[in-house]
Amino acid sequence: MSNRPNFSRREALSLLGLTAATLGARPAFAAPAKAEENSPLIYRFRVGDFSAVAVSDGFLRIPEPHSFYAPQESTEEFQALLKDWYISPDRVFLPFNVLLIDTGKERVLIDAGSGNSSDRDDPALGRAQPAFQSAGYGAEDISVVFLSHGHPDHLGGLVTTDNKPTYPSAQHFVLKTEFDFWTSPDPDLSAGLASTELKKYVLGFAQKRFPVLKDRFVKIDDGTEFTPGFKAMLAPGHTPGHSIVDIQSGSERLLHIVDLAHHQVVPLQKPAWKPTADTNPETAAQSRQKVFAQLAQDRTRVFGYHLPFPGIGHIRVSDPGYEWVPEPWTPA
Repeated sequence: MSNRPNFSRREALSLLGLTAATLGARPAFAAPAKAEENSPLIYRFRVGDFSAVAVSDGFLRIPEPHSFYAPQESTEEFQALLKDWYISPDRVFLPFNVLLIDTGKERVLIDAGSGNSSDRDDPALGRAQPAFQSAGYGAEDISVVFLSHGHPDHLGGLVTTDNKPTYPSAQHFVLKTEFDFWTSPDPDLSAGLASTELKKYVLGFAQKRFPVLKDRFVKIDDGTEFTPGFKAMLAPGHTPGHSIVDIQSGSERLLHIVDLAHHQVVPLQKPAWKPTADTNPETAAQSRQKVFAQLAQDRTRVFGYHLPFPGIGHIRVSDPGYEWVPEPWTPA
């Protein structure tokens, strides 16, 4: 019996924000938010002397959470885990959180959401750029862009519907390992548990967009400080060059763990389980174990791309694995 999930094409692509979907039309952004206010899509906070804005690119309902998060584990064990944490299998959602940091000198965007391309037509996603505009940041204001990896929900927002860079004034950075993987003649996706059709789509999505940005990307190595206070750190497995970002200002630190966790319970309690989204599930599991253990030990503040909005909190040890402790919402 195969361990690969039995998604329809529409369901599988929706998990990466690629099809029409489930949560209704995107809300209008008729009036800008006041600079001092939070909203359900915009959350302001600080990292030392840096001003930070988290926005929601949207949410998707996971139609078959067991197949997405743990296809090699038993249905009974997966559902028991959700039950222990008061989560219904029919109410599992995937958030998409995009982070912008204003250092006073640079405005640094870490990933760009799904965008609004013709081959990513899901109205539940693509909210990040209008949300940033409502928060007071237009595309022309962004001076630095860092791409953590080449999946559609992170890369899509970097290219406009007419196939041009969304942030023309920004210097773009990406790990060389990641850039080389997606731009190679034959990227190897064979180790992942996703369907052949989904792999083909994700690859085509990346191969259409990387050439648009080729001359804008500065390709950097693991551990590079790509702008003062921001260090790229390789955490491979989700993709070969998947990277997390260590942000420091004065005595305060925030670690953006990007796609090390696609849920607030499953990958933390069971970091060895292998979701379909990982290019190399074994390597991704090792990255989760290593980073989660260090974060728990150091009590480091965390931002997560796929953790409940606004995605800020801490990770602590909780048998048999780890636990997400969200930071309480505070006034801006």
